[in-house]
Amino acid sequence: MKDFILLNDTDNVVVASRDIKEGEKICSHGKLLTARSNISFGHKIASRYIVEGEIVVKYGYAIGIAASDIAEGDHVHTHN
Repeated sequence: MKDFILLNDTDNVVVASRDIKEGEKICSHGKLLTARSNISFGHKIASRYIVEGEIVVKYGYAIGIAASDIAEGDHVHTHN
């Protein structure tokens, strides 16, 4: 089972395919990430560093703008 799902090659977030614990190393699509917090099934994880003001991309489409810097492996939600 893959730990996360990349929906489109242009996305800068991936989707957790199960509950993930903080500090856990997760892998999918040849990419290794370390979860920086607990992340629930179905929630977004930054697949790379996203700077404040950068567009967050999921499904190949803009879904928001980063309100703060988001490190690789961070939970991506309305708080950032």
